[in-house]
Amino acid sequence: MVLALIVVFLLLDAIWSLLTHPGKEKLLEQLGSNEGTLLLVLSAALTCVMAPMCEEFLFRGMVFTSLRPWGTLPAALITGLLFGGVHATSAPAADLLPLAALGFGLCLLYRYTGSLYPGMAAHSLNNCIAFAALEGWSFLAGVGLTAAGLAGIALVILSCRRAGLIEPSKADARAAA
Repeated sequence: MVLALIVVFLLLDAIWSLLTHPGKEKLLEQLGSNEGTLLLVLSAALTCVMAPMCEEFLFRGMVFTSLRPWGTLPAALITGLLFGGVHATSAPAADLLPLAALGFGLCLLYRYTGSLYPGMAAHSLNNCIAFAALEGWSFLAGVGLTAAGLAGIALVILSCRRAGLIEPSKADARAAA
């Protein structure tokens, strides 16, 4: 489901980009990714690990969950629009609608799976692809970034579980037993 969501998003985003010819995103420049290796690595960690985790907790874990009494589709629509709107300072205006659609899809993924983890993975995958494309990296460098981003998320989650900040899910507990 994660890959299907990203593939559909990328196809629709490519079509949208062809129609609107959006400008280049400014976020990586604002983060200083072009000012040295350390800032590039920190920008990648922020974009590909921390942002997907924090945004999934905020938008799907809190906003979408809070709005779900209104119905899944209205809650997903409102959450998706908020998700797109939050990116107004870093993405070209023409990209806000595709980002809202991604936010909507991530809500449905969360609703279907009952877990934020698949959304974190999908979100990270999207950000890694965008980061590598904006930096002009090769396909293999993008694959490496994606592997590092997903590994970074797994490391943070496992560290939080080990520290007792996150309880293992019931499925994890059954598998361990």
